[in-house]
Amino acid sequence: ADIRGYTRLIETTPGPVVIRLLDGYLNEMIEVIFRHQGTVEQLIGDEIVVLFGVTEDAADAPGRAVRAAIDMVAAVRRLSARWAADGLPRFDIGVGIASGSVMAGTIGSAERRELIVVGRPMIAAARIQRMTRLFEAHIIAAESTFRDVEALVRHRELGSPKLKGLKDRETLYEILGLRAPASTAP
Repeated sequence: ADIRGYTRLIETTPGPVVIRLLDGYLNEMIEVIFRHQGTVEQLIGDEIVVLFGVTEDAADAPGRAVRAAIDMVAAVRRLSARWAADGLPRFDIGVGIASGSVMAGTIGSAERRELIVVGRPMIAAARIQRMTRLFEAHIIAAESTFRDVEALVRHRELGSPKLKGLKDRETLYEILGLRAPASTAP
């Protein structure tokens, strides 16, 4: 997930206000992520890198990732309404989701080491997140994720654009929300 217009926010808003907004945003996002059993892998400025299926059976990881993304967008809307009422700047987010195997390891020197996660899904999710601006979408999932959640979500197919640095293309899908549960008539 990434904040849209973050550079503009930094350039037009006093530092203490930016810190306050960013702190409130990250607090809400981390609560949502943890509620869906996600693991926050990194916070990089305004970007949040999240993993699902790391410490438990990954069978439902794509569904939890998509539900978390939907809840994150809803939480940002609530925050923005509160900020607007207080006369503060608002922002929006874009979320990219991809599925597959990744590898974790520690890198660095004897003085400073850091755990990192690498793999095609990490790169794909970052590239897909950038596509949210192009398609004016909040959440875009790769086909690898979409196949597992198709029955759960309303969606729009976006085609198979070339993602920078990735050889193979896959179809992207905008996630519009959860499908209404099927009613059971008596």
